[in-house]
Amino acid sequence: IFRVRTNTSVAVRNGRIDAQGSSASKLSAEWENYAKTYVCTHYGKYQSQATSKRPRQETRASGCSAQINLCVQEINKNTHTFALMITKCRLEHNHTLIEYAFKSHSSKRVSLDDTALKTVEELRKAGAKKTSILKFIKDNSNSNPTPQDVRNLVRKLKAFENGSGPSSSAKRLKKWMSEFGDVSGNVGRIIVDDVGEKKIATCITLQTKHMRSIFSQFPEVLLIDATHGTNRSKYKVFSLMAHDTFGKGQFVQHALLQNEQWAPLMTALEAFKANNPAWTKLQCILIDKDFTELSVLKSAFPDVTILLCQFQRFI
Repeated sequence: IFRVRTNTSVAVRNGRIDAQGSSASKLSAEWENYAKTYVCTHYGKYQSQATSKRPRQETRASGCSAQINLCVQEINKNTHTFALMITKCRLEHNHTLIEYAFKSHSSKRVSLDDTALKTVEELRKAGAKKTSILKFIKDNSNSNPTPQDVRNLVRKLKAFENGSGPSSSAKRLKKWMSEFGDVSGNVGRIIVDDVGEKKIATCITLQTKHMRSIFSQFPEVLLIDATHGTNRSKYKVFSLMAHDTFGKGQFVQHALLQNEQWAPLMTALEAFKANNPAWTKLQCILIDKDFTELSVLKSAFPDVTILLCQFQRFI
């Protein structure tokens, strides 16, 4: 099984001709791709990112050098005729080629015709469970997918429906925040800062209409709880809670922070103050032992009493 390793589009190739002032003939946009490189799925070598001494026992990458290069070339300069040519073909593999391994690859485990794929899409839209979709595929095709294959298929179908196709987490977050803000009473912000050469979301704040209503009714006491390591990027969740008439904490804002430094914490607190005019009635803030930047609270709420929670009781 071969996969695409590199791909050069016609637009990129024609752009290079213009940039270099070359006399080479340009390709028609109908070709779409100028060159592609296909490599075996066992291409390359596994590079562990862990620091432990024990090596990974099994990896797909085994350094296989099998490769096929395709390129659109001009075969007749007088008539400007182009053809797809194979410029390199290396078919020697460094691993065993067996039918079982071929059929076990993810691209072969799920092979659906248009009718079956359309039915899967209808099941997804109807809210069918992934286990039901898995059973349908096994009963109505020659495919033998795993539960993860079905999850990947559902995710691709959903992305295609949204018209965005595969997208980055940043695009998905921006789209979700836009939809969240379209709901009456909801407020949310994404604060992006330059960190090195990258733009990183350092603070994300969320407040629903219900959260704002709760704080407007019970603005005297504010509890702050921190949750660490919420995802692989090690973001921290700082949740602000009000103390309702039944003595229970009610969330009034969630803030996802890249770190616990002064700047992102102050940004989250200022966003809370901007969206909740009742903060001027705040009398006391209760924090847990993990909250280290007390100076932020003293700066944002100079006239409010700050207390440290000594113990927690779970019911």
